[in-house]
Amino acid sequence: MKIDLIENKIRYLVEYMMFYTKETLLNKLNNLIRIDMKMRVKDLERSREAFPS
Repeated sequence: MKIDLIENKIRYLVEYMMFYTKETLLNKLNNLIRIDMKMRVKDLERSREAFPS
C-alpha cells in the first residue's frame, strides 16, 4: 500500500516536471523567435534608410 503511494507521487512528479519543462522550453523558444523577428524588422528598417527607393 505504502509503495503504491510512493509510486504515485513519483509518477505525478515526473509528469509535472515533463509538463513544466515542455512549457518552459516553449516559452523560451517563443521569446527567441520574437527577439529574432524584432531584429529582422530593425535590419529591414536600417536597409530601407540606407537605400531609399
